[in-house]
Amino acid sequence: MDKSKPPSTQSKTDTDSNETLQDEQANKKRSKRLRPNSSPNKKYLIDDTTPELSNINLMQSLSTQTTLLSKLVGDMDALKKQNAEIQKSNQDIHKINEEIKESISFMNIQFELLKNEVEYLKKERQQQQQQYITELERKLLDTDHKSRSSCIEIRNIPPLEQESVGKLNDLLCNISQAVGLPISPSDLRDVYRLPGKTSTTRPIIVEFSTVLRKQHMLSFVRKFNNQKLANDKLNTKLIGLPGNQKPVYIEEKIPSRTKKLYLQAREFRKKNKYAFCWCSNGNIFLRKKEGDKQIIIRSEQCLVDLQKNIL
Repeated sequence: MDKSKPPSTQSKTDTDSNETLQDEQANKKRSKRLRPNSSPNKKYLIDDTTPELSNINLMQSLSTQTTLLSKLVGDMDALKKQNAEIQKSNQDIHKINEEIKESISFMNIQFELLKNEVEYLKKERQQQQQQYITELERKLLDTDHKSRSSCIEIRNIPPLEQESVGKLNDLLCNISQAVGLPISPSDLRDVYRLPGKTSTTRPIIVEFSTVLRKQHMLSFVRKFNNQKLANDKLNTKLIGLPGNQKPVYIEEKIPSRTKKLYLQAREFRKKNKYAFCWCSNGNIFLRKKEGDKQIIIRSEQCLVDLQKNIL
């Protein structure tokens, strides 16, 4: 039993040595052997690293998004600030516009006031000018009338043969005798026919020595005509003139402007059935009927006003 133990120990040692040698050789062979791409171990390795790569990519993406978000937030802040500035600017502009509107409104009011004032002053000036012109015309008429205050005008007398002042004086004496008012040469200052075309019947002007004598003459002529029929009123046959019988008209000598107004007044009398229209001392009068108050006509406007009252 005892003799057989040593061989057993040696055999065991040899066995261990062989196993050790085999392990080293196996390790050498294992370290030199390349794994194929399809090796399951590599797949396990990739699977182990994928979460780490995903985390890295996620972190990078998150960082990028954070940067973009920060930039976006900054841009939004800038836009908000810009918008606030624009709103403030708009408020300022609105305020300025309101001030401009108020200024324009005030200017419009002032303009209208000035316009009304100018129109008023213009109208007042026109009225003053018209009054001044009317006053000047009246003064001129008064002056003209005073220079002719003792004159009468005889119309529709045909030219006399070899007409002279003496023959005109004789003609006037015949007229005065016809109406019943004898006159003497001392009552006359001048007698003449107005100049003009020889083909027309020009009026004869008689200037008396006094206004009173002129008024007497006109009064007698009116009285004579009022007492006669139309064909028997003062005419050329009654005063001894040859030829066909023609009516003779004797009136106060008045300026041309007053004469025009007198003609208009006579037309007004006929149109509106007034009983009387006459001229005395350069003034024109109308009377609706006997006993009514006389109406003095100083201008065409007086006739217009009377017409309005009738309508």
